[in-house]
Order: sequence, then structure tokens, then C-alpha cells
Amino acid sequence: AIIDKLQSSKAKIVALVLPKRATALQSIVNMKLLKRAAEQAEKQAVLITAESSLLPLAGATGMYVAKNLQSKPEIPLAPDSPFNSDEEVVANVDEEEIDPNKSVGELSGAATAGSAKKDKPKAANAKKPGGKKPKIPNFEKFRTKLFIGAGVFLVLLIGWYVAAFVMPRATIAIDSDTENVVSSFQFTANPELSQPIDGENTIPATLAEVDKNDTQTVTATGERDESARATGTVTFSISCGDVDNFPVTIPSGTGVSAQGKTYITQSTAVLSSPGGGGGCSFTGSSPVRAQNTGDQFNIGPANYSINGYSDVTGSGTAMTGGSSKVVTVVSENDVETAKRRIAVDDESVGTELVSKLQEQQQFAIKETLNTVDEKTDISPRVGQEADEVTVNYSAKFTMLGVSQENLEALIRENIADQVDLDRQGVQDYGLDNAAFTVAQTNPGGSVVISIDTDVVVGPDIDVDQLKTELSRQKRGEAESTIRALPGVRNVRVELSPFWVMRVPSNPNKTTINFEAVE
Repeated sequence: AIIDKLQSSKAKIVALVLPKRATALQSIVNMKLLKRAAEQAEKQAVLITAESSLLPLAGATGMYVAKNLQSKPEIPLAPDSPFNSDEEVVANVDEEEIDPNKSVGELSGAATAGSAKKDKPKAANAKKPGGKKPKIPNFEKFRTKLFIGAGVFLVLLIGWYVAAFVMPRATIAIDSDTENVVSSFQFTANPELSQPIDGENTIPATLAEVDKNDTQTVTATGERDESARATGTVTFSISCGDVDNFPVTIPSGTGVSAQGKTYITQSTAVLSSPGGGGGCSFTGSSPVRAQNTGDQFNIGPANYSINGYSDVTGSGTAMTGGSSKVVTVVSENDVETAKRRIAVDDESVGTELVSKLQEQQQFAIKETLNTVDEKTDISPRVGQEADEVTVNYSAKFTMLGVSQENLEALIRENIADQVDLDRQGVQDYGLDNAAFTVAQTNPGGSVVISIDTDVVVGPDIDVDQLKTELSRQKRGEAESTIRALPGVRNVRVELSPFWVMRVPSNPNKTTINFEAVE
């Protein structure tokens, strides 16, 4: 019956889903018959079974086996004692070895192939007459598609979040009856205080500090000539009959020459001493030094001609000590180059200190930036012989910050005599564009600071409360809400990007600007 179903199938690959205890194929003869029938029909049969007792028979005959329709078919390992004869051999089936926790469908593939039910033995074809050929899913492709789908979903989710909560902005311009009031006064920022001092314009301050160190090394480029001049002694002599007047004087600085080299006398030689040997002559000597540096002026004893004294002869000792040597030294330019490479500047340090103060909810006063214990060490020093120079820089930088609430309170107090704050409110304290100047630094760290700012005074509108009220309102609703406020002449609400239709729920995404109406 199984061979008939195999031969009647139109498919080239036929999956045979075996029920439990498929006794028909627990015989090596039947297994070989099935294998031969498949080959004659030019088909490939695959046994769908999980019974370990059938695997040796399938391995001995070269039949493909798969645990289920989703598994890849393979030929099991043949037993150690292959079946070499056609004698029927019956497999030893031990019912206790069958896993009782697995259903018939799990063991036989009936849930997928629909070809076996419970314990009723039935050979099933992978393709029923008039039915569709079962298709084994490719789980690698399925998993790849699953990962791609999950990635696309995650990208879409992140894009939706950014588009819905990060990018939306609202800029609101309110034309109102406002006026600008100039506020100019001095106050003291004291880091040792914890509370403002009433009536003294003194408020607590926070001191932010940062230590900076940097080291730069550059190649030394300076040069120093340490060449030496050769030195020696020349003895001068002259005969009595060669001159009319004695003594003969050869002044210091006179040039004497031998072997094409010129040497300069270093002292005055007076030829006045009488010579010996029965003749009439006068002699004198002087130390000499080579005209130029260099070891080429090192020569042995020689006779010299004296410049300007043709009647005088000279004989000199060996000239020694001449040398040519130029050494590399540290120059001022080398030090300046290293200093320029020091990666510490007021702008970057100021930005860092401002960030520190903002993290502490303080309004940073950049003009209080101060440098403490600044040191610059240069090694070796300028002019010393070296191949390179190292510049070490260290300093402590400080900056003061104050509570913006305390600073705004001082501004309100300063303009109280110019504006009726019971009927009007401060819409902008102008701190972003305020001019601060350090007037005095006191012992203990307190600083007297001058402030000049333009304060915008107008309708008493609580900006924070207004932002909360406008949350999630459409453009028209927001404009109507603002126009209903006292002192408002006109309002313009701009939402961005283009797909945003409502004011963001996050107040930090909404900017409100007041513009005075003349």
C-alpha cells in the first residue's frame, strides 16, 4: 500500500509521515523494497518519524529521515553490523522507550501533514491526489524577515516619537501695550551667604571652579656658535741696521700671517732687548689669536710675516684650540610656539564653568571669570643648549553664579519707582542681553557687580501658566485664548514642523515673545 501511494504521487520528493509503531517498515526487507521502488519510480522518499528503532534500518538502506516536515532530511548512521542479507529482520520495539509526553501528532507529524491519526497505522503521501504539495518552510528566511520587520517597526516607532514629541515647536509673538525700562544698579554677590540681605543689594553666590593643566613640547630651533679661535705666541726680531730708530713697537691688533692664515696680536710688542750671538738685533713677543674660528687655524710652528713691518720677522709656536661648533639652544620663539599650543583658553574654560553653574540652577555671570595660581614652567630655559623645550601650564579658573530669582527680585526693586508693578508685570528682565561689569573684588571672595539691562514691562501675564493653558490647543484656539488677555493687541502662533497642528504639551517646546506696540 505504501509503495502504491509512492508510485502514484506526481511529486519527485515524497514525504511519508509514519504513525507510531509503523510495523510495516520495521523490517529490513520492507525498507529495501521501499527504497528500490522509489528508485525505480525516480522519486526520493523521506520518512517522517522520530522513532529511534527505525533509524538503523533507514541508515542501512540509505533512506532519508526527518523528525518533522520542518526539519532537514538526512540519512541516519548505519548500524555497526550492517544487514548484508535479504533475510527479514524485525526491529526490536520497546513500548516503554516511547515518550509518553508527546502526542501522536508530535511523533508522526500528523498535525502538519494530516496523514496519520492517533495509533492507526497509515502511510501518507506528501501530496494527496487532487491536493496541494506540502511546502517545507525556510526558517532562515523567516527569521531574517522577522528581524527586518522588527527593525523597520523599531525605526518607525522612533520616528513617530521624534515627530510627535521631540520636533514639535511653537513660537508665539504677542503684540501688547509694553514699554522698555532701563535698570542700572550695583549688587554684591557673596559666596559665603545663604540668604539675601534685605536693603543692601547683597545676594548669595555660587563659586564654580575648574583646574586646568597642559604640557606642550616643541623642537628647539635656536642656534649658538660655540666655535673657538686658535691661539699661540709669536716672537718678533729685527736687525740693528734695518731701522733708524729704536725701540720698534708692534701694537696690539697687528696681523701676522703664515700658511695663508692670519692671526692677530693680543698685546703690544716692544723690540728693545739686545740680541745675542755677537750680532745687533732686537726682539719682542706677543700672544696671538686666529682671525676667525675653526680648526683649520690649528697649525704647527711657523715663520710669520708682520703686516706693516716688512723688516720685522716672526716665528711662532704651534697654534692650537681652534674649533667649529654650532649648538642648538632654546629660543624665545620656541617658547612662544609651545605656549600657543596650550589647549587652555578663557572661552573654552568659561563655557565649562557656565555649564557647571547651570547644572546647579544658577545664572552664570561670565564677567566674573577669574584666573588663580596661574603657573608656566619652561624647561630648559631660553638660551640653554637642548634639542627640545617643554612648557608646563597650570591654573585654577573660577566663576560666580547667582540665583536668577534673586537677581530678578533686585531688578524689580530697582524699577519700582518707575513702574507700577501692582498693575503691570515684567515680561522680560533682559538678562540674556544684560551688561555685567565687575566693579570691585573684596577679600573673602565677594564681588561688587554693575548691571545694565532693558526690562520689558507690559500686561501682567504669567508666561508659565499661559504655556500650560495653551498645551494641545490648535492654532486658532491658542490665538483666541491669548487675545482674550488684557493688554494684548495681536498674536501670531507659528507651529513647526509643517505636520504639527497643536501647541506642544511640553512647555519647554513653546516660546513666547512680547513685542511692544507704538
